[in-house]
Amino acid sequence: MLRSVEIISFLILLFLLFNFSQENEGKQNDFKDQETIDKNYLQRNQDVVKNTNTLNNEKETEKTTNEEKKNIKSQNSYDKNGVDKEEEEEEEEEFENEKEIKIKGFPILNKVILEESANTNQESLNQTTNLNTNTAPANSSKKSNQQTSLLEIYRKNATQLRETDLEQSIQYFQKAGELGDAKAFQTLAEIYLYGENSIQVNHCVSKLYYEKCANLGVSECYLGLSFIYSTGKCDGDPNQMLSLLYLHLGDDLKNYQAKMILGYRYSEGMGTSKDCPKAKKYYYQIATHLEKTDGMDNLAFNEIEKIRIINSDFKKKTNIEKKLIKYYESLSKSGDSEAQTALGQVYRFGSDSTQQNLPKSVKHFTKASEQGHSLAQANLGTMNLIGQGVDKNLTKAKELLEKSSKAGNLFAKNTLASMFFEGKGVKRNQTKAYHLFLQAALNGLPEAQYNIATLLLYGAGVKRDINKANEWIKKSAKQNFLPAVFALGDIYSRGRGDIKKNCELAVENYKKIANHGSWVNSFTEAYDLWENGEILKSLIKYEQLAELGYEVAQHNAAIIYERYLSNEQMELFFDQDLILQSFDYGDNKDQNNTDIHHILEFHRMNRQLGYYYQSANLGYVESLNKVGDSYRLGLGVKRDLLKARKFYQMASEKKSGKGSYHIGRMYEGGSGGLSQDFVLAKRAYERALEDEPDSILGVYLIFMKWGFNFLINNPKEFIDVVFLQKNIFSNNFDFKIMLKDKFLGVLNDLDDGFFNISDDFDDDEDYLDLDFAIDFDLSFSNLENLILIFSLISIMFLVIFRKGLLVIRNRNHNQNQNQNRNQNQNQNQNQNQNQNQDQDQNQNGNQNGNGN
Repeated sequence: MLRSVEIISFLILLFLLFNFSQENEGKQNDFKDQETIDKNYLQRNQDVVKNTNTLNNEKETEKTTNEEKKNIKSQNSYDKNGVDKEEEEEEEEEFENEKEIKIKGFPILNKVILEESANTNQESLNQTTNLNTNTAPANSSKKSNQQTSLLEIYRKNATQLRETDLEQSIQYFQKAGELGDAKAFQTLAEIYLYGENSIQVNHCVSKLYYEKCANLGVSECYLGLSFIYSTGKCDGDPNQMLSLLYLHLGDDLKNYQAKMILGYRYSEGMGTSKDCPKAKKYYYQIATHLEKTDGMDNLAFNEIEKIRIINSDFKKKTNIEKKLIKYYESLSKSGDSEAQTALGQVYRFGSDSTQQNLPKSVKHFTKASEQGHSLAQANLGTMNLIGQGVDKNLTKAKELLEKSSKAGNLFAKNTLASMFFEGKGVKRNQTKAYHLFLQAALNGLPEAQYNIATLLLYGAGVKRDINKANEWIKKSAKQNFLPAVFALGDIYSRGRGDIKKNCELAVENYKKIANHGSWVNSFTEAYDLWENGEILKSLIKYEQLAELGYEVAQHNAAIIYERYLSNEQMELFFDQDLILQSFDYGDNKDQNNTDIHHILEFHRMNRQLGYYYQSANLGYVESLNKVGDSYRLGLGVKRDLLKARKFYQMASEKKSGKGSYHIGRMYEGGSGGLSQDFVLAKRAYERALEDEPDSILGVYLIFMKWGFNFLINNPKEFIDVVFLQKNIFSNNFDFKIMLKDKFLGVLNDLDDGFFNISDDFDDDEDYLDLDFAIDFDLSFSNLENLILIFSLISIMFLVIFRKGLLVIRNRNHNQNQNQNRNQNQNQNQNQNQNQNQDQDQNQNGNQNGNGN
């Protein structure tokens, strides 16, 4: 009897399992309006965590035949720290079971994993399917066909209505998702993530749809959830642990953007501890994948200009490029070979303003080649060699490349050398190839330098020399030739010749390759959205790129948070009830509308500083100064002059005038953990002037202050040093030169007693900023401020007055000279007239004498 009950229970469980996989999986969580979503969100979030725990703890064992036992990658390959085991260990282990995912309380096999392992585990999959089929109702196949047809209708209607009726389209997407279409849930998540037409941004709704999609095993949805948890969308509380977990789930499904983020996090210690070997592993996997799928030659052209949104020159540059192309077109018609070659290159490779057009490229290169232009011949020869825009013609390629090579073109030498090395269209000759490569390499061509390194490494056509090969690889990689960069990463990863293992340098080089992945195209999308005024969409794109480790995206996101995002737009990112509950009010329990704006401002400052901090860690000078400002002024963080000095010092070392200026202020005031030292302060100020001439106003005001203090306390010495050494009212007077030379001379010539009269600086002093927001409260009294301002105005007035007097004097002098000149001219004219009269009289007397 007991045995019968067990059998019946088992059959009932299988029946429920089959029906669950066929019926609507999302009806239980179908939400009717936004208010319901907000009220139930916390409970749903707890369910997601439960599902995640189930994902990590439960497995279902499935029998397989001995012939078909394969290594099946487990989704539960995490160590105690939530990090996956080393790849080498995973390859050695054999798993005989699959991961189960718990959805709505029922365990089912992950369909994505089963599909991936279909070739190695087909019999097991068939057994499961047959078992379900045998226990299903007789009309199950008919239901399945009906649902498939219905799903296709929902998909079609959703796609067609998306442009014209988005709200109706969303309903169809949701119905498709309820029938098991994960991509429909993903589309809905993205609509609410970015906002679209009449649908506003709502990251809480986006998160719910990502959860539904992720439960169906889509790697992009794991990535979406990781982004939302990492940035604290919806509830305002970032959760790096869950973010990291979803990244690893995406990594398990071979999502290379997830690998990119993991590589960045482990290399910089973002949200986890630094782990160089793991960072190296992820970046190496990406670089290898890109090399196999795209090829290094294609990756080299996947270099998108990463535009800073504060850079207003990009549009000008594009407009100039368009005008330049038109100018080249007109010159080309008149037979100018330089213009024809330039146009050929533009159309061969494409540009920011011009699409690739190979027929036009061949046309222009042909015209220029006929006139003997070596670069055009090199390009056209290469295109004939590889069949780009023309049919392959090795004979013509050799002819053109030889002509160009004889004219000294380095590209032609390198390409011709490769023909001799491989025996394409010519008899194979590795020695000749080596000499041609060497000629181009010695003249700095990175492609040739890489090829020389390859020949030296393998001893092809030359004696093998690993150390020389390493030198050439370094030279080529320094010019960002991607194959050389990848090779250098391998060298630092394993060690070769005189180069020892260096994990950090290996990561640096592998990351350069990874940065050329297709995801970099999002920079163009983000900037176009920014240009079109779609700030929120642009911000989300930049934040996603920032997760991948792109410094420019991090800085752009910080700029948008700081300058362009309103509180009304910030409200769209969060659920107000959730952020009110999560915010720490201390003793203030009055949670009114003012508090909401206060919280939103807090979150804005927090994110702004966070992105500046990430950008600063990657070495961008402006971000280093911004983080220094935040710690100095206590903006978004607790005031900490020691940390401020650290970031200013790093900025100063990168030749930032602002960084040097603030270091000078700290030496002058004895703050930021530095002892008061006016000599070092002066040096820092001078360095600021050298590195950033625009800092002249701030620095000179400091020197004026020092001089003013010295004047008040030591008037006789001040007059001796400044005024008696040089007459400030001389004709060669220059106010700036006097400020710089004289006051710096005072500092150099006087003893240390001069500095003792300066006011002591307090740590709470608000520094004079270089952004010309001048604050005269530099430990002066109000009277001293007024005297300083009056002194400056007086000096300027005296200078202008003196110059005015000189102008008037010169003008009067010129007028007197003109008058004297006119008088002399009049006298000369009178003398000439008298002489003429005397001559006339003499002539008349002579005529009278002749008459007589």
